[in-house]
Amino acid sequence: MAILWRYWQLVRLDSSGNTRTDVISRAKNYFEQRYPLVEENDIDDLDDHAIAKALWQVMAQEINAFLCLRCYISHQILQVCIQLNSQFGNHYGFSLEEILPYVLDDDGKSDHRAYQPLSYQILQKFDPERSNLSTWTTRLVKQHRELNAFLLEHGVYLLSDWAILNDTNPKKLQRVLSDFHQLTKAEIASAIALLESYHAIYRQERLRQRQQGQALGQCPPPTTAQLQQIAQLLKTAIAPDAILKRLQALAQLLRQHRLHVRGNLPTTSIDAPSTKPVIEAMAIADDDQEVEGQTKFLQNYRQLMLISLDDAFEKAIAVRLQGKSTKAQQKAKIFAIALQLFHCQGMTMGEIAAQVGLKAQFEVTRLLKLKEFRADVRHYLLQTLQAKVTELAAEHISLDRLIALDREISNALAEQVDLLLRDAETNAKTTKSHTTGTLFSRRLCLHLDNRSYPS
Repeated sequence: MAILWRYWQLVRLDSSGNTRTDVISRAKNYFEQRYPLVEENDIDDLDDHAIAKALWQVMAQEINAFLCLRCYISHQILQVCIQLNSQFGNHYGFSLEEILPYVLDDDGKSDHRAYQPLSYQILQKFDPERSNLSTWTTRLVKQHRELNAFLLEHGVYLLSDWAILNDTNPKKLQRVLSDFHQLTKAEIASAIALLESYHAIYRQERLRQRQQGQALGQCPPPTTAQLQQIAQLLKTAIAPDAILKRLQALAQLLRQHRLHVRGNLPTTSIDAPSTKPVIEAMAIADDDQEVEGQTKFLQNYRQLMLISLDDAFEKAIAVRLQGKSTKAQQKAKIFAIALQLFHCQGMTMGEIAAQVGLKAQFEVTRLLKLKEFRADVRHYLLQTLQAKVTELAAEHISLDRLIALDREISNALAEQVDLLLRDAETNAKTTKSHTTGTLFSRRLCLHLDNRSYPS
């Protein structure tokens, strides 16, 4: 059943950059004349696809039909942006307010000769015989050039694993795995065979669907049947879920290369709600037993991350507490208290100043030096984690493989640590939200509670 008011209420940005919903009287009057909803049953019979198709067919002659569709599209654009922000915003340090201006740019006016809003472009390319308007809008928002450029700057690459594999040919794969990832010849040959089998089954099916005029949205994950067919082409008895993990790992290697070429940090797939753990970027499993080994590795890795983070806090705080003079000891005492008040009680710099006897909030800012503190934590965390993870990885893969993957391990760990610190920095900039809201803050508070610092 359609939500009809979306066809006459336009979502737009006001002068302050906030969203507002305006009732467009011309659109409302037109829609109600076209669909005189006298009985409740009439409402139930309507659906968005039928409405959008009918309005699209007459929009060239009837400007108000065009306006109704623009209203509908504005709601869909907002929902896509909310989804992107929910999925990536906290981890990658951007807000809904930052991404909306790129795509939510229709003010409802009729004269757009100088500049065409995204809604115009969406409707110009829309074909109701091939897609729903909501699906088509979602697709074009996620393909928007300026929005993608912004997201890339923050480390988000809006392309699914399956789309990456679809448009990578074997020769390109060989160059990436050889020159960038420095895999062995045997590993490269295995990866190429996997890609070719994937193309023969999954990509061929997508091409067939396109030729038949079927609506193709974002590439979905391969079905169990397709994964079984891929395994048959590879002449292996590997289970479908293991084949899926191989494909995802291969796509992640390609994704890392693409982000490197664009000058950005490695990032996550739009398929994944959170960053994949480090081991999934390290290896392609050879059998079910190795997949189990990776699972065990992940469990140990997460524990190592917490232990190493505690150790990094210990060292970073110890550096700040050094000094034998009375002034240095007094400063160290205030630092430990201020750190606890900021991260664990969510106080502002001004509130902390009053609490610890400083004159102004800038003195607290200068005392804490949060950016410098996070940099110290990053240094000690990577230093400890690199050694521990390398030692752990040696239990699951060969020495030759470990040597070849040394750079991959370093890059993947740096990605995980940078993500952790970026999350902490973003939350620290937002009043009150830093209160135990991130892993960084939660673990730091636990550390401070369990240690006796000067007081």
